[in-house]
Amino acid sequence: MWVWVLLLILGVGLVWLLFAPWILIINSTRRQYRLTWRSVGYVEIIPEKDDLLISLWWWFGHRQWSLLRLLAQRPRSAEKQPRALQKAKAKRSRWGAFRRWRRVLTSFQVRRWWLNIDTNDYVLNAYLFPVLYLLPFTRQHLNINFQQQFDVEIDVRNSLGRVLWAFFNPFLHD
Repeated sequence: MWVWVLLLILGVGLVWLLFAPWILIINSTRRQYRLTWRSVGYVEIIPEKDDLLISLWWWFGHRQWSLLRLLAQRPRSAEKQPRALQKAKAKRSRWGAFRRWRRVLTSFQVRRWWLNIDTNDYVLNAYLFPVLYLLPFTRQHLNINFQQQFDVEIDVRNSLGRVLWAFFNPFLHD
């Protein structure tokens, strides 16, 4: 009896992980760069004066790393062993893989995006302003300024279930 209860709890937990949303938020005005897996944890990049900190929060704790310290570490050199002769693999179509990854990318939902740019060239800004204003899909999301500001705001959402469905759906129908 207790085995069934344990399996039920485990199954509900796995289903929850499949449908728990991923939220990517990039906001340069508030200096917020975060990838959240709701109810599981998040990874955040915290810009500081001379360094970038990577902060990881999850169910069981918190961990923080310095990006410069991670990059300064010497890479571990593993002895390379010679590869055994391998059989020639059959060539696969690259278009199938391209379509599959395109479906995975289209599974992401862009909830909000806004870009405020300045090219530091007044003439180019003057040319871009009417062109971008005439394009209907950029009118609310893209702004050209002449004040040397660059701001980005992006909110993208997805879930593990949607990614897996987009990746494996062609295999189910073949």
